[in-house]
Amino acid sequence: RDIQGMKKGIVEIADLIVVNKADGALLPKARHTKTDYQHALQLLRPKYSFWNPRVLLCSSLPPTTDVSAVDKSIVEIWDNVCEFKK
Repeated sequence: RDIQGMKKGIVEIADLIVVNKADGALLPKARHTKTDYQHALQLLRPKYSFWNPRVLLCSSLPPTTDVSAVDKSIVEIWDNVCEFKK
């Protein structure tokens, strides 16, 4: 199968794209991937008049040594989901 074609289909139906692993040595690659998806989304017509698909970065690692802390990117993802559902 053509992976690029499969990705294109996913991007066309996505309302929110989250790029994970946006921490440590992988942060620059995650930022580059985010930019690539943003450029791809600009080529598509929005499905809704009230929403343009967004691309967010995410890390599942805690922001501090306190493992109970939640990275702010997780909160940002949830806020975007709630905003879309309104």
